Amino acid sequence: MMNSFSLLSKTRKKTFLAVLALLMGIGQIVLILASWIISSIKPEWGVRSLLSGEGIRWLFGNFTENISGSGMVWLLLAGMAYGAIKYSGLGSVICHLRHLSYRERLGMTLVVVEMVIFIVVFALLTLIPHAVLLGITGKLYPGSFSRSIVPCLCFLVCSLSVTFGLAADRLRSLVDVLDCLVIGIAYTLPFWLIYILGMELYCSFLFVLL
Repeated sequence: MMNSFSLLSKTRKKTFLAVLALLMGIGQIVLILASWIISSIKPEWGVRSLLSGEGIRWLFGNFTENISGSGMVWLLLAGMAYGAIKYSGLGSVICHLRHLSYRERLGMTLVVVEMVIFIVVFALLTLIPHAVLLGITGKLYPGSFSRSIVPCLCFLVCSLSVTFGLAADRLRSLVDVLDCLVIGIAYTLPFWLIYILGMELYCSFLFVLL
């Protein structure tokens, strides 16, 4: 019964993402045609056409730049972190702390120690006067800390997961560690399409209106 519910939930999620991707693709086509029509009928509105020479050059020349923002890196790292915590078994163990074997208790102890060390290091880099990660204004935002918080958290999750997996004998070889760190990317594959279509549609809006 539980497996059937899980499969049904995954199917609904994939259906939703497929419909969302289709709507974004249709939205891109509508925006291209609408920008051409409006720029032809109402040139005084200042709307730039995506079918003009300038628009076509922009579509072809700026595609890579449009999608290569920090969001793509965050999505990649988040996928790695999600896969690592799931593949190593750390996520399931956290939900069932009362039923741990000796190796799992050892793994959780190392995870707690590693997390404390991470917190102390980050506190030294951000909270003391003239800390390295503070911005020019002396605040956390904007600055190096605010730009690195997502990658650092993803790295922490990956590191904790590998530590637990090795200590709990869930990861028994270098190949297992490699699988632990990359398997999560497969879980995020549908979101890559959504991200690409969404960013291209967003940047197209900015080009047309600004």
